[in-house]
Amino acid sequence: TSIAENMRLAWHDPKTPPSNAELWQALELALLADWVRSLPSGLQTVVGERGASMSGGQRQRLIAARMFLAQPEVWILDEPTEHLDNQLANELVVNIISATRNSTLIVATHRLLDTLHLDEVLVLENGEVLEAGSPSELSAESKTFGEMLTREKIAIEKLNSN
Repeated sequence: TSIAENMRLAWHDPKTPPSNAELWQALELALLADWVRSLPSGLQTVVGERGASMSGGQRQRLIAARMFLAQPEVWILDEPTEHLDNQLANELVVNIISATRNSTLIVATHRLLDTLHLDEVLVLENGEVLEAGSPSELSAESKTFGEMLTREKIAIEKLNSN
C-alpha cells in the first residue's frame, strides 16, 4: 500500500479520512517528511509488504507517524529509535515526549537515553524487575541502570569522535 494508506490505518474515524495536512504534520513529527517529499510519488509511494522498500529506520518512523496521527490515550512503543542514528533518535524522542504529555507512554527499549525524560523506569532481567525509579534516581543510585547508562554514553561519545 502507499505511505498515505499505511498511515490512514491508524486514523480514528473511518468515515472522515485525515487530511493531507494531518498526514504531513505526523510525518514531520516522525522526522520522515523530507524523505517522503523526495520520493517521485510522495504520499502515494507504494512501500511494499511490511515496508519492504524502506530502511529499518524509515519503517520505525512510519510507525511513529501513525501514532502521531492517531494520538491514542495510551502509547506502547517497542524500540522506537531502533535503526536511527543518535541525532535522529534524540529528536524523535523529544517529539514523542511532547506528543504524549496528556497520554500514557510505555516504552520498551535497550537504548537508555530514550528513558531519560520518562517518569519511571523499570530495569528488567529475565522477566524480573531489578530496579525501578525515575531516571535521575536510577542514574544516581542504581548500580545496573547507572552502569549501563554510563557505558551507553561512552559508546556514543566514541562514535561521535570518529
